[in-house]
Amino acid sequence: RVLEPRSDGHRLAAGGRFYDALHTYRGHSGTLALVGALALVVQLARVGVIALLTRALGLDVPDSVILLTGPVVFASLALPVSLNGIGVREGVFVYFLHGYAARPQAVALGLAFYAVGTLTALGGAGVLAVRFARHGVKAVRPHTQIEAVDPEPGLPGPPATIPQRGDGAAAPAERSTGA
Repeated sequence: RVLEPRSDGHRLAAGGRFYDALHTYRGHSGTLALVGALALVVQLARVGVIALLTRALGLDVPDSVILLTGPVVFASLALPVSLNGIGVREGVFVYFLHGYAARPQAVALGLAFYAVGTLTALGGAGVLAVRFARHGVKAVRPHTQIEAVDPEPGLPGPPATIPQRGDGAAAPAERSTGA
């Protein structure tokens, strides 16, 4: 409610942009549910990677500890305290695995998890490089636009549509600059 428009119709600049962005998906509950479910699957897969790495390194760590450690590692990687979470990830593994693995083993688990993530990301980089080579800058530049549609009954203001591939929607920067 803090970010909703005031009685005079104005919003704080940053709060207004956040409010608009948040409420863009208000009428897209199916999309939000799908994205939430996919995000959960991805995080469970990452926890599975940690479990597989503990087995590969010969560590005897209970699954419950891995299920607890994984989300803490992921949250700590989002903190802007180091470059790509190097050192933070290993520190979290050392802290949470102190009864199950020696410090060097916990650090090795952190480095192995970093290596798996890096190799996975390099696969995506290869895809982008091929697309760039075939199609130039337009292949890697994001093309998104939020368009207003009729509001659902009972919802204030018009929710925006989610652009679909090939619908010809141009990004706001392209519209304003003619790029």
